[in-house]
Amino acid sequence: MKKTLILFIYLPMVLLGQTFNGMTLFTLMQGGGGGSFNSYLVNNDMDVIKSWSHSRGAASMPYLLQDSTLVYPYRVQIPTMSSGGVGGGISKYSWDGDLQWNYEISNNTYQHHHDIEPLPNGNILVIAWERKTDTEAYAVGRQSIDNSLNEMWAEAILEVEPVGTNEANIVWEWHIWDHLIQDVDSGLPGFGVISEHPELQDINYGNAGTSHGQVGPTGDWKHLNAIDYNSELDQIVISSRHHHEIYIIDHSTTTEEAAGHSGGNSGMGGDYLYRWGNPQAYGRGNNSDHQLDSQHGVNWIPQGNPGEGNLILFNNNYGTEPCLNDPDDDCPTSAVFELVPPLNENGTYDIDDDQPFGPGNPTWFHAGFFHTQMGSQTEILWSPIVMMPICLK
Repeated sequence: MKKTLILFIYLPMVLLGQTFNGMTLFTLMQGGGGGSFNSYLVNNDMDVIKSWSHSRGAASMPYLLQDSTLVYPYRVQIPTMSSGGVGGGISKYSWDGDLQWNYEISNNTYQHHHDIEPLPNGNILVIAWERKTDTEAYAVGRQSIDNSLNEMWAEAILEVEPVGTNEANIVWEWHIWDHLIQDVDSGLPGFGVISEHPELQDINYGNAGTSHGQVGPTGDWKHLNAIDYNSELDQIVISSRHHHEIYIIDHSTTTEEAAGHSGGNSGMGGDYLYRWGNPQAYGRGNNSDHQLDSQHGVNWIPQGNPGEGNLILFNNNYGTEPCLNDPDDDCPTSAVFELVPPLNENGTYDIDDDQPFGPGNPTWFHAGFFHTQMGSQTEILWSPIVMMPICLK
C-alpha cells in the first residue's frame, strides 16, 4: 500500500487544513481579530480555486460541506476562558462567501475551543471547556488545583443545531464530569479502584491548569484538541493533548444516557468505550506503553480508502534524531500513527483484565522533523486520493 506525504509549511503561523479529491482547504491561524483572515481552497498545484474572508481569526480548521457550505470556527474577541486553541464562535458561509449563520459559545459556563465536527444531519459537534470551581472539584475528590484562578476547566461536547441566522439548539451533550473516578476518599462520589475502571476518568490525573500559561492563569485540565465522528458506528473520537490519550465515546445515547453508565448502542452510556496512548492514566501498563505525547488531529480513515475504519493521528513528540544541520545534537521528531482499534462485533472494544487497551503498536507510522519547540496545532485528514497533509507550525 502506497502512501504519499504532502507537507505544508508556513512560518510563523499554523496551517489548518482539510483534504478533498485533488484539492485542499486550509486557513492560516494568525490570532484573534483586528485584520482580514481567509480560508483557501487550492488544487495540487497550490492554485487558489476559492477563498472566503473572515473578520476573526481561526480557532481550528474549517470544513467544506457537500452542499458547498463552509463551516468556520473562530476566536471571539473576549473569551471567558483562554488558553491555547481558544475559539468561541462558529460561522457558516455560502460558496459565494455570504454569512448564513453565526453562533458563539463563550459564557460563564462554557467556552468553545479547538475543533468542531459537522454531522451528516446538519448539526455541529463542539468541544468546550466547562468551568468548575475549586469547591466543585474538591467535592468529587480532586486533591489540588494548580492555578491562581481556583478553577478546573472540565470538558464538554455539545451538539449544536443551527437555527435561523444566529441562534441554536443544544440537542445532545456529553460531560466528562459525569464519568469520574477517584481513589482518595471513600466518602466522596466516584470512589473506586482506578485500574479496574478504564471506562472512567481519574479526577486526579494531570495538572488542573497553571498559573503561568501563555495568556496568564488557566484551568485547562485535559486540553481536548480534536474531534471526529464515525456515522457507521455512531461514535465520537476525541484527543487530549495534556493527558496523551485519545478516547472513543458513544453518540447513539440520549443526553440523559450520556450522563450515565448504561444505554446507547454500546450499553455503556457516556463512559469511555476505548482509550489509547497512555494507559498509566488509568493505572495500567508502564512507560513502554506510553506511546503518545501532545498528539493532535485524530480521525477515522473513511470507507473506501486504504486502512478504512482505522484511526490516524499526529503524535507531536515522538522522539529525537540527530539534527539535520548539526548531527552531533539531537532534535525532536513527530510521527503520524495509524491504529487498528480492537473493535468487536458489538461495537465496543476488547480489553483484557489488568492490561491496557490495544494495539501494542501502530500498524503504520511515519516519523520525521515535523515538530517545533513551540508545539504545533496540527490537523490530519485522510484524503480520497490517499494523500495525507501534515500541517506544520
